This record gives sequence, C-alpha cells and structure tokens, in this order.
Amino acid sequence: MTTDPKEVLRIHSQTFRSFGGHTLASFEGSPSPLAFAKLVAENRPALFRNSNVEDWPAMESFGNRSQLVDLIGSDRNVKVAVTPNGLADAVIDGTFVLPHEESLSINEFFDRLDAEDPSNPQAVHYIQSQNNNMRGDGDFAKLFEQVPEHIDFATEALGAMPDAVNFWCGSRHAVTSFHKDHYENIYIVITGSKTFTLIPPSESWALEERTFPTSKYTPTETRSWTQEVVYMDPKTYDTTTDASQSHPRMMTRWCSLDPTRDEDLETFTDRIGFTAYKSPFLTVTLERGDMLYLPALWAHKVEQGSGTIAVNYWYDFSFGGSLYLLHRMLRGLAADAGYMERDEDIDGDDDDDDCEEEDVDVDEETLLVQAGYTNHTIFRG
Repeated sequence: MTTDPKEVLRIHSQTFRSFGGHTLASFEGSPSPLAFAKLVAENRPALFRNSNVEDWPAMESFGNRSQLVDLIGSDRNVKVAVTPNGLADAVIDGTFVLPHEESLSINEFFDRLDAEDPSNPQAVHYIQSQNNNMRGDGDFAKLFEQVPEHIDFATEALGAMPDAVNFWCGSRHAVTSFHKDHYENIYIVITGSKTFTLIPPSESWALEERTFPTSKYTPTETRSWTQEVVYMDPKTYDTTTDASQSHPRMMTRWCSLDPTRDEDLETFTDRIGFTAYKSPFLTVTLERGDMLYLPALWAHKVEQGSGTIAVNYWYDFSFGGSLYLLHRMLRGLAADAGYMERDEDIDGDDDDDDCEEEDVDVDEETLLVQAGYTNHTIFRG
C-alpha cells in the first residue's frame, strides 16, 4: 500500500469517480423532501427544471425593470461591487483583491449596467453582497415578498429555515472565481443564465488554496484603477485601508488554481489522476426558472449572461457527519503533498492565537472565516 500522499489523493479521486460521485443529478419538477435528503447525504449536486418557480411573483416582477425599480424604491441606495475586470474577490498576481463598493440608487445601477462596453468595459458592476440582503433591513428586503420565504423540500429535509436569502444581479463580465461555501445552497435563476463549474470536495484540494495578502480595487480621478492595501484589526477583525492605524495586513485564504484556464488545466488533471473519458469538472448552465442544489464544500466558479438576476437560499451545513472529517483528512494529505497550505486550528487552540489571552469573544462564524474554512465574503456586510 502506497504512503505517498500524492498517489493516495489520486486513488481517492479515481475511486470517487468510479462510483459515480462526479455526476449531476437531474429532476423534472421539485424533488420530494426524502429525495432531497438523499442528495444532501450523498453530497451530490442536482438540477431541478420545470418546478414551481414559474409560479413565483418574481418571475414577472423581476423581469420587468420598471416594476422591479418600483418594488425596491427608486430613491433607495444599494451596495454594488465594482471592478475593472469583473473579478470581485479573486487572486490577481499573488494578491487577493476585494472589489470597490459603491452605494447607488437602483436606477443608477441599471444605467451603469446598460452603459458597460460589451467588449471592453472600464468598470464592471455586480450586486453580490451575500449578507442576507433580501431579509431584515437588507438592501432588497422589499423584494422578499416576491419569492418564497424558504424552499419547502429543503426546509423539511434539513429541519431548519435558511440562514440567508440573497439577491444577485450583474452583467456577463462579472465572474465569481473558484471558492467553496459551508452552506447547502439552493440557487434559482429568475432572468438570464448562470453557468457553474463544479469541483467536488474529493478534488477541490487540488485548487492551490493558500493565504494571500489582501488589497482592494480603488478607482482614480483619471478613470483608471489602483489597489489599496487592506489592514485588519486582530482583535475585532474590522478592516481598513488606513495604514496609520498600525494594523497588520489582512490575509485571505482562497483558491488560486483555475482549471478552466489552459495554463492551469494540466496541473489540476495531473494532481487528480484524470482519465480522459470524462470531463475533469462538471459544468451546468441554469436558464430562467432553473434551480440548482449546490452542496456544501463543492468548489465552484460562476459566470453569467447579461442582465442576469438570481436568488439563492443558504441552509446551514452540518459539521457533525463524516463528510467534513473526510474533507479535512484530504486537505491534510494535500498539504503534505505541497498542493495547499495546511489548515489552521479552527478551535482557536493555536499557539499564535491570542483570543483567549485577550478575552476576546469570537463567535464560531468568525473563527471559520479567519481560519479560511468559508468564503470570507459571507456575512461580511
């Protein structure tokens, strides 16, 4: 039996594929709670077409811009991510770069979206706040009545209401780079299309996940772009671009390998022991009314068509099962193989962790974010 971590990882990947784990389930209509519970237990993504989504009021109101503006409020400002290249939250030349954020009226957002150069935009605008923006005092809370409060089959199967419901809107230039979330995700396209590239937890360790110094896009008066260094208060985790506060630079854990790019594909396929009779990753395109179940821990990259509007429901992931333990084991082997940085101790027991010493009250979500176990943009406000 081999003890080489690289070979162990290849064997595991090939075994997972041989048992059909690297597949997308497909349903006509919505699944029963039992069928969905089986998908969650198998950690298997699924596409649901011709479900009851067409009955949602949003299918009409979100597709009519004037009606959508009236629902939100023409004078209400919303948070918009702006970048020079459509890559918000992505590793660029060894630096993790956050988007510039602006508060715009919804009319101004749509005006800017319409004005984007189809071939070479100078600024790409994307509503992607991911902070439960359709509920409570979120930017799009007035739209919540246009969609269900929860997804019936998921709520019954998981025994809980969703943690967050989010509204998304942007142009085809906006791309979400590979990352993973610790949420069971139900994603619905209302208008336009979304293409997801999916990599399972059995292989996401191959995406060169490392910790990167963090910067933030900032527009200049000459309509060019620069990057400002982002600093983080180690006690409160508040961020700033003000260097005078003497905080250390923010570091962000993120995937830096993108196997959809030719220059990264060979490295990825070599690591997972890819055999050419199947695709090295799953790709699924959602059209109007389509619903995707994206399981927790699956790495994904997201691209979209122009004017796409979508809604997603995040349900909490259970860390108590064997899946997360297996995921951690594979990541440890990948670190031994030199494919990624080793995971930090999320229990806060590191020698370098001074939270207990300083008596700082840090909740579980914050610990997960700081340790790199979840998409840092979730609930970052």
